[in-house]
Amino acid sequence: MLARGVEMGLTRPERDIAEIFGRDPTDCSQTSHDAWKTGTCPFTGAPCTKTNHDRTLTYGTCVLSAAGRLVVVCPKRFYGAGHHILKTLGAQHFPGLPVLDFDEYRRSRPNAEVAVLLGQGSGREVSAGNMSLDWVIARASAGRLVDFVVIEVQSIDITGNYRDCWDGYRRFRVRRSDVSQIPPGEFGFNWANVHKRIIPQLLRKSLLIQKAGIQSRGIELLLPDQVFAKFDEVMGFSSLQNYSPQDSQSIRVRSYALGASPGPTGFRELTMTHTVSTSFESFSARFISSTGPSGVALGVSIQAALVR
Repeated sequence: MLARGVEMGLTRPERDIAEIFGRDPTDCSQTSHDAWKTGTCPFTGAPCTKTNHDRTLTYGTCVLSAAGRLVVVCPKRFYGAGHHILKTLGAQHFPGLPVLDFDEYRRSRPNAEVAVLLGQGSGREVSAGNMSLDWVIARASAGRLVDFVVIEVQSIDITGNYRDCWDGYRRFRVRRSDVSQIPPGEFGFNWANVHKRIIPQLLRKSLLIQKAGIQSRGIELLLPDQVFAKFDEVMGFSSLQNYSPQDSQSIRVRSYALGASPGPTGFRELTMTHTVSTSFESFSARFISSTGPSGVALGVSIQAALVR
């Protein structure tokens, strides 16, 4: 179904692309034009990784829209303004210390005590075996690790595609007068991945942190608010036992909502809306109990299999 509210005589679909290179697809400013031309992510300054299979097209898709909901589909949407969100969390964990990206850290005094942001685009990703962490903020004194916190950032994968929708905006930008209606996207959101992949991966990483043998402040999970809602359906956050210490046993889940319209920077701002702090043990136990089938169902199934 197509939406009736049009921009510049353009009818947009209900299942739509809400942001391309961080801006509304109908934004025809020079800044937006340059991003489309170069394929550069405005939040990292690096080439956008949202491409087609043979990398001949760079889609630049950050946010999709369906049934009036804005859903972030690229985690790099969280990295704008020089990793502002990550550095803000670092300042909360290590108050009084400067939170530096890796280039700033290299330029700092060798004997200084600082918090260092480590991840893709700031030094390198931290990994152990075949498991990599999205981000680590490491407290270092004179270059030696003292303490750390892990930050994982999750958006959501899609099913289907938005190629025709994206191509409609591409054609509109080239010859606006020839395009009056944008084709709807043929995508859905892979919500099943919340309990099939994302939460199990988080639990494995939490175990890794606890076994590190180094003081830590646990793990932070950052989610778009729509993804947080799906987590809540599985986990029941309101009834989880609160755990306030920031140590290796702790998991904190934070949700962020997109502003309704672009802010002063030209981008919709992300604002934190919910914070849940619990222990690894409570989080793990809730996930196991909430997603498994009932014992009664198992007995019924065995009995049914015995029918001759």
